[in-house]
Order: sequence, then C-alpha cells, then structure tokens
Amino acid sequence: MSRRKRVIIAVIVLEVLLGLGWVWLSQVAAGGGSSNPDAPRIIGQVMGAAMGILLGISPLLYLFARSNDRRAEESSRKP
Repeated sequence: MSRRKRVIIAVIVLEVLLGLGWVWLSQVAAGGGSSNPDAPRIIGQVMGAAMGILLGISPLLYLFARSNDRRAEESSRKP
C-alpha cells in the first residue's frame, strides 16, 4: 500500500475518532448535573479546532507522502 493511501486512511480514521469523541463528550457534559453550563460550547470549540487543524495539515501530509512515493519509485527503477 502506498504512503498516499495510508495518509488518506489515517486522516479519515482520525477525523472519525475525533467526531465520535466529540459526540461522547458533549453527551457526557449535557447529561452531567454538576458540570459547567458552558461545557458543551467549550467542547465544541476545542474539538472543532482539533478537527480543523487536522484537515488543514492533511494536504501537506498528502503532498509529502506523494513525494516520498515518487522518490521510492525512482530509486527502485535505478539499477
């Protein structure tokens, strides 16, 4: 499996895990009687920022993986 495919799969898996964690944390915060009333808003901001940062750096990760795939392909062609 190429590095490009691994990067895409890893980004998708991480985004899904962050999304599930977001849902779980917001349910815990909404259901808990002793939590801060601003907890769902803060959880949303933090998890949204984490997901945004991951999606922001994913094109760079993809480009690095693509260049590594090209280098590996070129070095395998040389005798």
